Amino acid sequence: MNIHEFQAKELFVEYNIPTTNGLVVRSLSEIPIALERFPEKSVIKAQIHAGGRGKGTIVGTDLPGVYLARSAEDTARYIQQTLGGVLVTNQTGSQGKRIYALYLCDVVEVEHEYYLSVQLDRSTAKPMVTVSRSGGVEIEANAKNLYSIFIDPESGIHAFQIRALARALGLERRIVPNFIELVSNLYRLFCDKDATLIEINPLGLTLEGGLIALDAKVILDDNALYRHPELEALRDAAEDDPLEDRASRFSMNYVAAEGDIACIVNGAGLAMATMDMIAFYGGKAANFLDLGSRADPIQVREALRIVQENPNTRGIFVNVFGGIAQCDVVAEGILEQCPQTMPVVVRLQGASAERGQQLLRERAPSVVLENDLERSVQMIVSKVRER
Repeated sequence: MNIHEFQAKELFVEYNIPTTNGLVVRSLSEIPIALERFPEKSVIKAQIHAGGRGKGTIVGTDLPGVYLARSAEDTARYIQQTLGGVLVTNQTGSQGKRIYALYLCDVVEVEHEYYLSVQLDRSTAKPMVTVSRSGGVEIEANAKNLYSIFIDPESGIHAFQIRALARALGLERRIVPNFIELVSNLYRLFCDKDATLIEINPLGLTLEGGLIALDAKVILDDNALYRHPELEALRDAAEDDPLEDRASRFSMNYVAAEGDIACIVNGAGLAMATMDMIAFYGGKAANFLDLGSRADPIQVREALRIVQENPNTRGIFVNVFGGIAQCDVVAEGILEQCPQTMPVVVRLQGASAERGQQLLRERAPSVVLENDLERSVQMIVSKVRER
């Protein structure tokens, strides 16, 4: 689960991680409050769940999503022109994201900007701390300058590891104690809140030799939110894709893609392999949709409704391998919501596959059944091309 920058900085304050003071503005009526708090300079940041805000553009203006206001008049003008507008960045797509909140914060003079993050490295199943001497830039373009260490989740992070990070950053000896405290607190926040990523970009070195988080990005593990009801309350429903939100309410994972072949699969690995095979045979998947291991008729019915609401969908491919999930149960869900206006190819293998196939043959003759994975993929790609 993504949260906004201002929410992430509230967590920073809770864990004694130095950061900028700020104020959230959600309506034009709050402009007087903003001007009272920031009568001169301020940094104003659009609060959306996407990166690249500083290089993005607000539709209908030439204004970026991160702006340095130099006066009260400048602040008021920017709020009036941008609040409620749509910000397009390299991460939002051309449709952009609507700005429902702006975050105004103090202007801090810094001597240097660094990059610092803690994230879960899935290949090693360990937390990874990464630093770079170059902060404030797109980290993907700075990959060769990154330095990372892996943390044993049982023993936690040690001072000698943080000193190695400090050396990689070239920090002066007088700054190292503050850096050790900051990284220790950041790692404690990462563990306590079940985060998958905490990123500070940039981490500023002030003229006085202090360290301060000028930006904050936090991603929380959705699967651990049951342990943190206070964090669940930070979810911004306006930022969620409505179809993704609906899928999550039925314990499914859905992510829209740019193709026209809808995929309904059980298991993330099988879902990714299915999408790859569709691409291999010349098609493009319209989505990733993982039913999970315990698919029931209600989930399957809702999955079919969700993929049909995507206007790009021109065909549906159901690929289920029965184990814990029973193929005849999946077939019952297909029968409840099987579309008549587009091709549907179904591959059922594993537990109760024969019973599921029999149900579909008897009650849904328009559905194409195919046992072989390659042939079933070729079939849905061909049928969508013919439309």
